[in-house]
Amino acid sequence: MGRNLALMVLAYLSFLSVSSLWSFLPLESFRPDLVSIFVTYLALFRRSFGGLMISVVIGWLAGFFQAMPFGLYVVQGLCVFGITRLSTTRLILRQPRYGALYTAFTALFGQAALSATLALFQPSGAMYAKEGLLTLPAVLITTTLVALPLFALLHRMDKRLAPIDRDNYLLGTSRDGFH
Repeated sequence: MGRNLALMVLAYLSFLSVSSLWSFLPLESFRPDLVSIFVTYLALFRRSFGGLMISVVIGWLAGFFQAMPFGLYVVQGLCVFGITRLSTTRLILRQPRYGALYTAFTALFGQAALSATLALFQPSGAMYAKEGLLTLPAVLITTTLVALPLFALLHRMDKRLAPIDRDNYLLGTSRDGFH
């Protein structure tokens, strides 16, 4: 439980800092997709049910800080979690840096899920979907750049708080970390 609580606190602080920092900078289109970063990490390095539940909480936090409907980012988080779990059955992403680079793909998928959900359920959603397509390259670049240090921090935090043998056994790694 300590790792999950620490991850949620780190997600809260990340959403808080990005939402406050990006509101002062003229770089609104360069806002990283933190939902994709955290949910991809959860899907890669946590068990299914616990990771899925924390993904819902992270989606709710994103909706809170973005002043959007809460369910919108929950849907994005669930889609990213599902596609990451399905696609990583064939990929070997044991090291955090590979997972961080994989986040570019999940951010692309997450933005597509977000745009599709908005277009379906909001009257002005089609306009947001067009804006989302225009800012997509900037979002992918910043998401990947933010994901690299954030994945390293999350991995270090996980190792320090609770190295659990059963998780390492399931991932096929040693007790002292990912190799």
